[in-house]
Amino acid sequence: MFHALDELGQPHLKWLNLWSLSESLLRPGDNLTQVNYYTAFATWLPEAYATHRSYVKALQAVGVNTVFGKFKDKHVKCRECHREFTTKEEKKTDVNIALGLVVDGLHNNYDRAILISADTDLVAAVMEARRLSPHKEVFIAVPQNRLKMSHEFGKRYAITPARLGKNLLASQYTDAKGNLIVKRPAKYKPPV
Repeated sequence: MFHALDELGQPHLKWLNLWSLSESLLRPGDNLTQVNYYTAFATWLPEAYATHRSYVKALQAVGVNTVFGKFKDKHVKCRECHREFTTKEEKKTDVNIALGLVVDGLHNNYDRAILISADTDLVAAVMEARRLSPHKEVFIAVPQNRLKMSHEFGKRYAITPARLGKNLLASQYTDAKGNLIVKRPAKYKPPV
């Protein structure tokens, strides 16, 4: 989701309230009971790490559960110059999403799951969730700018930038005693 939002060139959309976005995708009579955010921290990038931690705190303040993967070093060799170097690769996130979708369906934790992703690595998990729990619905919603690249999902709903803009987190969150939990990073301030 971060990369799809980044492509839009509107940084304020990255301060996205996943709870209210999910609510906006409900049908009349539906009840939203849980929202999971699957992610991993890029701890080696101090500014991005700090911003990401703020985002997670804000999501948690509105009731979103966070399920963490991790980044792992990946050693690669350049095909052209043959030099070796180390890069980072996100691990566990796709597997966590897949397991959540399948297991929650089997445990009757949803009637209708909303998967907000254009990552077609999840197509097999969606198919398996539908096969194992045929009485459950898996609704796919993707950012509009990722609609073409997500065609393997089949039927899916396009999330427009306008819908994203209507579902932003507040500028700050406090605890029950009024203590500041998190403040929106200045770079995510919406345009006036």
